[in-house]
Amino acid sequence: MRRSLQIGMATVAASAALAGGVAAATGHDNGHPSKKGNHSEHLVFAGPVQNIVRVNVGDPAAGPGDYAVFRYDVFTQGKNPTKVGDAYVNCVTQFPPAGSQCQGVTRLAGRGDITFQGLAPQDLSEDFTLAITGGTGDFRNVRGELLIQALSPAPLTQSFTYDLIGVR
Repeated sequence: MRRSLQIGMATVAASAALAGGVAAATGHDNGHPSKKGNHSEHLVFAGPVQNIVRVNVGDPAAGPGDYAVFRYDVFTQGKNPTKVGDAYVNCVTQFPPAGSQCQGVTRLAGRGDITFQGLAPQDLSEDFTLAITGGTGDFRNVRGELLIQALSPAPLTQSFTYDLIGVR
């Protein structure tokens, strides 16, 4: 039971953090081109969970305080995906029924970082949304939401949709 909860928590973190996997990105201009930081952008990524490290901080059973750390590669979408960045996430198991408190960063080469955080459910087949909390570079004043959806259970593959406001 403990390992399955940890795996679930790790998967949630990975998916949440996941800026990893296969990506498609389109930008939409919502303002005058001379106004920096006034654009919105819609980014979609998908991919399997990778590089999970789980740490049990208490008794042998899974429980509050246990955490998982993940790393993902971020790729473009298509028949020949190209790596465009990395994602790093960590999730801490909360008291039931909250699931895990996750935070992470997606680094897109040549553009900057996008940071996010929020609660991920215990059941990773459920869709969930995290808050975009900021960033660097093109994403310096960004805000918005990150929607995470399960695509397949084994290996856990999820899609990640970033709806961003304030892109430079």
